[in-house]
Amino acid sequence: MKAVVFSLGSILLIMAVVFSVAWLAIYVYRQGNKGRRSPLTGKLLRSPGQSLIPQINEISEKVEEDMFGLFMIPLATFAILMGELYWGLLKPTLGNMRGCQGLA
Repeated sequence: MKAVVFSLGSILLIMAVVFSVAWLAIYVYRQGNKGRRSPLTGKLLRSPGQSLIPQINEISEKVEEDMFGLFMIPLATFAILMGELYWGLLKPTLGNMRGCQGLA
């Protein structure tokens, strides 16, 4: 029973410290902003180059697709070859390994 009371007391103490620090931070923030107002009162114009953002996004997507294919096609080909060699569907002969002659 003492352990439960001790743990609840410590939890309440920690919560009191956290809430008091949060209240103090909010108070200091509000005191710092008294008497200030935003200079942006009217409707803002578009930023420079904003009309180019859709074109940039489209080009970025095309580049990502090309890079994905550039890395995945050789990886998939190698995985298929290794899978066939592992499962015995393809016997490793000189004809199969013709592209690997420079590696040995």
